[in-house]
Amino acid sequence: MPPQRNPATGPNALEIGSPEDNVHPKPVDITVHEAARSQDYCSPHSDSFDGRGDQINAENWLNDVEELLATTRCTNEQKVAYATCKLTKEARCWWQEKNMVLVVDLGSEDAITWDIFKHELNQHFFPRVVQEAKAQVFLDLVQGGMTVIEYTAKFLQLSQFGMYLILNEEKKEKKAKKFEQGLNSRIQIMMS
Repeated sequence: MPPQRNPATGPNALEIGSPEDNVHPKPVDITVHEAARSQDYCSPHSDSFDGRGDQINAENWLNDVEELLATTRCTNEQKVAYATCKLTKEARCWWQEKNMVLVVDLGSEDAITWDIFKHELNQHFFPRVVQEAKAQVFLDLVQGGMTVIEYTAKFLQLSQFGMYLILNEEKKEKKAKKFEQGLNSRIQIMMS
């Protein structure tokens, strides 16, 4: 059962869905400060990012946070406040230093937008060279000795890194074509 929340309205209201709703959470107005204090939403052990491990962890964590925040109607500043309260260990130390530099550069902590936060996080924990290497792995992916199920899983996992190479309007068609081209030739023939 979620913690009791005092409804709030105004510019600092953060809407977070009710976990009891299985399909689409019902928004509940709470302030960003109440959300930050909430054990469900800001516990260092729930959906936190420590900056360690594979560089893809940063991208996956950021995607998870964005997916959660998409269910809210919070401001960019509230998004930054939520995400930064989920940083632990090395990631928290990095953000404390980076935040100070950004405040000096931008003139105010309020000037740190969600896009700036995402850019800085990715630049530090998931640098462009790693993104490009993952994109190349995606482009080079073929089924080889994998089963179709294994190939499909690997394709879906890596496709997030290669899709920026394909124009938006062509994404679905080109993604399907890339998938088919990576299948073993005997399967390609059966599909023709």
